[in-house]
Amino acid sequence: MMQKKGWWILVIVSVGIMIPFMIPYLTLNPANSRVDITSTTQYSILVTHIGFAFIALITGFLQFMDRIRLKKSKGSSLYGEDLCYQCFY
Repeated sequence: MMQKKGWWILVIVSVGIMIPFMIPYLTLNPANSRVDITSTTQYSILVTHIGFAFIALITGFLQFMDRIRLKKSKGSSLYGEDLCYQCFY
């Protein structure tokens, strides 16, 4: 288990790296995309993928919190199921 200070530094640095890469897609303007877009459907799927990836990364960090990981914790189960759903679907 990480120390509390190290934990928050990791979260802040990770989110700080993720946000700049997400900004062009938060405008919902295909012209700002970093990849070539050929259709609106392709752009919609790309934006959805980026949003779910961000949620999956944040949910992954939550798995390391002691309060959530308590033995037989319903919250831990829900976070784990959500993480699996985000990663595999």
